[in-house]
Amino acid sequence: MRRFLIVSLCTLALLAASRQSAEAASITFNLTCFITGGDCTTPAPAGSGSVTLTDNGNDIDIRVSVSTGLIQALWLNFKDLPLQSGYSFTSTNSTVSLDANNQKPGSYSLGFLDLQLPSSGNLGATSPFTTTLKLGNGSTFLNLDTAQFAVKSTDGALYAAVKGNNNGNEGFLGATTCDGCGSVQPLDATSAPEPTSMLLLGTGLAGLVVYRRRARRS
Repeated sequence: MRRFLIVSLCTLALLAASRQSAEAASITFNLTCFITGGDCTTPAPAGSGSVTLTDNGNDIDIRVSVSTGLIQALWLNFKDLPLQSGYSFTSTNSTVSLDANNQKPGSYSLGFLDLQLPSSGNLGATSPFTTTLKLGNGSTFLNLDTAQFAVKSTDGALYAAVKGNNNGNEGFLGATTCDGCGSVQPLDATSAPEPTSMLLLGTGLAGLVVYRRRARRS
């Protein structure tokens, strides 16, 4: 019985550690194509840019890097929609608009995304551009996880898009691949515990009760 209890408690500890590890994960969307018209089939040179999302407690740190020119705008997707009533996205140095499956880079209709930074106008930011994304209602903030953004546009083409400006020539880059997306699981403040985790927790607690009763009898 003692061995069973030890195994159960160790399993629970490993589950907790794995959840913390998942929340600390970073993912990188690679900007690998030029968005032209209704497709993203023109390859961008290696090293053209990337969008990296890193878990920072309840918030997500974003880093956008492009090889040339200014960064004008960023588009992302968000898995857990619709939002709770009264909650919205905010950024430390940019406005944010959310319009599920209705955001698109410029006039191009290469799928639709959910989030746009800024909500209007241009960032005009040098590379790399960094910001912190929050989801709250002004007083309470929900936990964001990188996996919540690891979804593609409506046509399954893009994880993210970036608008740039190189010597007055505006262009768009699309993120078609993601490094780290397969190693994280979506976690947020409203997620229910997984059935397997609950079963293990219940089994461990039941084992602890039985063990204590036997110890008292002896």
